[in-house]
Amino acid sequence: MKHLERFNVRSAALFAALLLALPLTGCKGVRPYNVVIETDSSFNGQRVLVDLVGVNASQRSQLEMKSVTEYWGDADPLRASSIKHTMQFSKGGEKQTLPDDDELWTRWIKERGVSDLFVIADLPGMGKPQDAPGNADPRRRILPLNSKFWVKTDELKVIVTRGGLQVVTGQKPQ
Repeated sequence: MKHLERFNVRSAALFAALLLALPLTGCKGVRPYNVVIETDSSFNGQRVLVDLVGVNASQRSQLEMKSVTEYWGDADPLRASSIKHTMQFSKGGEKQTLPDDDELWTRWIKERGVSDLFVIADLPGMGKPQDAPGNADPRRRILPLNSKFWVKTDELKVIVTRGGLQVVTGQKPQ
């Protein structure tokens, strides 16, 4: 009987330890991806900037409602304080990747508890854009980092066009 009691105590302790460790391993399905950003051919000779910004639930609404025009303005405090990866393109058809093993993913997921990745572009020649919240602004796309949202893939791909950002990675029906 004492052997059985020790087994139950050990099992309970192991179960409790596993429960405590789950938040550290991203149990909600959030994971890093290879994020591929590609410009279309119409941007030859023009500079295009793209920021990748990992956000948690408390930061999401602030960046979702932020004017993209203001975000790219001189010394915007939100852009300056964001933990981000900036890509600069100078020709059409150019492709850059933030790999899934980049140390930035560790900062975003383990240290910040991010749930979404914002892709925000500064597009030349778009005229005076109409700022709009969230994905309604063609210069901003919000990509959930939960693996349940995407068709089986290790890659999230976005194409930068004159009309805005196009997510080409397949999404599961919601």
